[in-house]
Amino acid sequence: MRKPRFLLLLGLASMLAILLWGGNLAFGNAGPVGVTWYANSPSGIGPTGSNSGTPLNKFIDSLPGLSADGGVTGTNNLGQYIPIAVKDTTTYPGSDYYRIGIVDYTKKVHTNLPKATKFRGYVDLATGAAPDPQYLGPVIVAERDRPVRVLMVNQLAPSPGGTLMLPVDITLMGAGEGPLGAPAGYYTQNRTSTHLHGAFTPWISDGTPHQWYTPAGETSAYLTGPSFHNVPDMPDPGAGSQTIYYTNQQSGRFMFYHDHAVAITRLNVYAGMAAGYIIHDPVEDDLIDGTNNTGVNPGLQKIVPDNGGGVYKWGIPLIIQDKGFVPQDVLTLQDDRWNLAWGAYGDLWFPHIYEPNQSLTDPTGLNAYGRWDFGPWVQPNILAPEQPAAPALKAALPLPGTDVNNPQNYLTSTTPEAFMDTMMVNGTCYPYLNVEPKAYRFRILNASNDRFLNLQLYLDASGGGTGATATATVDTTVGSPTFGQVTAVTVTNPGSGFERPPGINITGGGGFGAMAYATITLHGGITGIVVTNPGSGYTSAPTVTVGATTEVSMVQAVPNGSYPPSWPKDGRDGGVPDPFTAGPKFIQIGTEGGILPGVTVRDNQPVNFDYDRGSATFGNVLNNEGIDPAAKGVTVFLGPAERADVIVDFSSVAPGTNVILYNDAPTPVPGFQPRYDYYTGNPDLTDTGGAPQTQVGIGPNTRTIMQFRVAGTPAPTFDLAALQTALPNAYVLSQPPPLVPQTYYPGPYSNPVDQHATINATSMTYTTVGGAYKNTRQFGQKAITEIFEVYGRLSARLGYETFDPTANPARSNGVGFAYIDPPAEKFQRGQVQFWKITHNGVDTHPIHIHLNNAQIINRVGWDGAIKPPEPFERGWKETIRMNPLEVIYIAQKADLPTVPFGVPFSVRALNPARPLGDLEGFTNINPLTGLPLGTTPTVNLLTNYGHEYVWHCHILAHEENDMMRPLVVTGLVPSGALDMLLLSN
Repeated sequence: MRKPRFLLLLGLASMLAILLWGGNLAFGNAGPVGVTWYANSPSGIGPTGSNSGTPLNKFIDSLPGLSADGGVTGTNNLGQYIPIAVKDTTTYPGSDYYRIGIVDYTKKVHTNLPKATKFRGYVDLATGAAPDPQYLGPVIVAERDRPVRVLMVNQLAPSPGGTLMLPVDITLMGAGEGPLGAPAGYYTQNRTSTHLHGAFTPWISDGTPHQWYTPAGETSAYLTGPSFHNVPDMPDPGAGSQTIYYTNQQSGRFMFYHDHAVAITRLNVYAGMAAGYIIHDPVEDDLIDGTNNTGVNPGLQKIVPDNGGGVYKWGIPLIIQDKGFVPQDVLTLQDDRWNLAWGAYGDLWFPHIYEPNQSLTDPTGLNAYGRWDFGPWVQPNILAPEQPAAPALKAALPLPGTDVNNPQNYLTSTTPEAFMDTMMVNGTCYPYLNVEPKAYRFRILNASNDRFLNLQLYLDASGGGTGATATATVDTTVGSPTFGQVTAVTVTNPGSGFERPPGINITGGGGFGAMAYATITLHGGITGIVVTNPGSGYTSAPTVTVGATTEVSMVQAVPNGSYPPSWPKDGRDGGVPDPFTAGPKFIQIGTEGGILPGVTVRDNQPVNFDYDRGSATFGNVLNNEGIDPAAKGVTVFLGPAERADVIVDFSSVAPGTNVILYNDAPTPVPGFQPRYDYYTGNPDLTDTGGAPQTQVGIGPNTRTIMQFRVAGTPAPTFDLAALQTALPNAYVLSQPPPLVPQTYYPGPYSNPVDQHATINATSMTYTTVGGAYKNTRQFGQKAITEIFEVYGRLSARLGYETFDPTANPARSNGVGFAYIDPPAEKFQRGQVQFWKITHNGVDTHPIHIHLNNAQIINRVGWDGAIKPPEPFERGWKETIRMNPLEVIYIAQKADLPTVPFGVPFSVRALNPARPLGDLEGFTNINPLTGLPLGTTPTVNLLTNYGHEYVWHCHILAHEENDMMRPLVVTGLVPSGALDMLLLSN
């Protein structure tokens, strides 16, 4: 069977090709044993008897900490820490100077992994000692308006030694042949381009995809990308290095630098090429130090926690990623096409086979192990120039070396997503952190390649007691109406010391779904266990675990008058956390754009969906809190690259209690796929290429991320009122004014009523800051589409919404464009633009805009329902979630930083991977009308991109193929087709 999921509405026939990203479940309808190439991390002996390796136990390794002393402090039990980069303040007066290398290295990231895992990452070259590579280091701590200069040295080995430890797909532009053709060979795999995500920086230091360079000693025909530049007023560092200039002319915020090299961004980042970057500013420092140098803190209160000062003065970083590790049975069962040269048991695993949902040979027409639709095998067939009879349906281009009728036979292909099964924080899998019962500030980054997070806090399932045990009874009588169900759970030891009912986990026994709850005597033992869901499929008595400290207490997602009104009632598999075990709330004060205009207190809330059958956004993650504060859909909801600046007050948590950081974001968003949702007691999905049932206390698990162990003397409750008073003033003193004033902005930035755009708006008239006059701006018509590319693979695109009255009204007006197409997002320096982005697809995309921060004006469902931004996404954003069947309106100003040197324009070929004069791969559609170009096709010519940036999806698999477009500021001299010369924003 296929998991139901909402499709496009309003007769969008052409978009039916999108179908499911998640793929066919076919649970209980297994195909040939072993026909899958998607591996899961070690979890022990599975139901088939294969041993995937020692399971990874949760919460046995401590969280790596920041260290400014080479690991003397901050080091965890595995020897991991996150170094703070050593700055040089004298070489370039007025600037901080850093020397950072890029290396391959190994690091043990979990006690149970059999070896140190291979990584690629950054290392500090300025410590005066031998470089000590550490995952996610070195962190740069910068000051507002004080520049940072960096010498970045690519210390990877020249080819062939510098090949990646992950599978590279040569069909992606920039990974295969270059413009010189086959004699020159492929682009190398030791390329790097460093992007400081969220930085307001000159384009030559932005780290766009074509600014890559190779190590010294490389003999390739391609040593640097066509947009590579050094900083003009710094000495030329020579081959294998780049000089970089970061202005820090922006408010305090948590950023990160990561690789952005064309065609291998997703692989380099996954391999470890990411590290933190913190800007602090005087307004923030006043709130931490209890000073009033900026006028923000006349009461001289210490309003924002300093976490004990020192390296944690500006918060404790929690950098969250999902990873997959090569299992012991990778070649014998899970992925027999894995190349051990990429990695052995305990190294990183990454998907490399395009497994189609469809089958031309299975009588059902579907592949039980499929994960993504294959374009020629769905309707409408948009890739074959004719409609040949099956099995001749094939893509426009065959993947190299493959049977065109079987895309899964290509050894190494990009995939539309890479959702992994093991959660890592600060470089350690399932860590714990010791905290005192007081308030802490955390700087959270979702650094996953593709996975979203909905972060919550719950007291662990222990109930505060110990010693309780129980057994389950299963009906094994064939023909019985309760056959295969758990009929009772009997207490065999009541235990003692319970302060709240402990969680009951029922796993094993061949079945799934049984749930129960315990009753207790306060401060005493368990008095009974009541089965609330008997489950199904049990062939023997499952294991009952009472009060596991590694788990969250779960209850059925059904109506219950004692639960909060927002608690899910959709009967979802696995249930939802017990609301009575909710931990401290998140007090959110900032995003990736800096501090918010007001404090938003986030109740712990499991993910909710739009279940209004009359809504165009039925099935989306609920995002109506901006309309109704009680319409809670998420807690701290982060797409890849989004950040949250939060305060958590543990003072109300009883010492000795553990608090678990929990995630239940659907994967993908919003139409989740159960094979990517790993939680304790999940169904055994091995017959469709998924994982065995997850057991208590071990992974794979994407729900229970890390554990906080609370101990010590409770501190006074955090002064939330003082923060609520101070933050709006801090916003005014540190942030640029909004482009569109709204009611929720403070003081001079407020407006008496919220100003929004409606579904059919092509322009907006609004009152400006201060209310002095009204302004009218046209909306640039942008679009998100999801199509199939020439190889038949799913490919999301950024493009343009067109309004040609002669177009077929049954098809979408969204037209997707390629990265190589001539630029259409063009700004003059200082220009303000309003964009209307219409989402014609089915997945939520986190869209990242380089250089610019943007203001979300509002969203509109395709049915016309106006949705103001959620409280946690007000203010400035540079990574913005864009949801299916919604329009989003954003406003942005494209300024350029002030720098002490001249900045050249970017002049390069439209497609640097092809010869000049080439016609291959261009869309050749007019972005204003959606019609084919009326004169000549686009030609690969040199083009002046001015100050060249990009905007793209930060689901890295989407970005790579091919959800990215240029963003150009000032000086554009477009080249290519004559039609494109005539277009402008």
